[in-house]
Amino acid sequence: MNTKSNRTSSRVNGNQWKTLREKVGLTQRDVSDQLGYSTPQFISNVERGRCRFPVQKLPRIKKLYRLSTDQVLELFLSEEKVSLLRVFKRSNKLN
Repeated sequence: MNTKSNRTSSRVNGNQWKTLREKVGLTQRDVSDQLGYSTPQFISNVERGRCRFPVQKLPRIKKLYRLSTDQVLELFLSEEKVSLLRVFKRSNKLN
């Protein structure tokens, strides 16, 4: 997977989080307040694929977004896969 592909995958997952948030009628501010963030910037960053939700926040996100455990796992693991592929790609360049 190339770097452009990795960025695209991150954005796709971010867009999924945004779609799911909007589907339940929440704003970025609503989510940030519920997760204990002082501003909605972190939620924006997640939705743009710049970062991921911390693992410890996933149970709360599941409830807020009205998702099944399988849905949360699928989204989170697909994000983790992209991250791990980056690590292996960098490792291959060093060898």
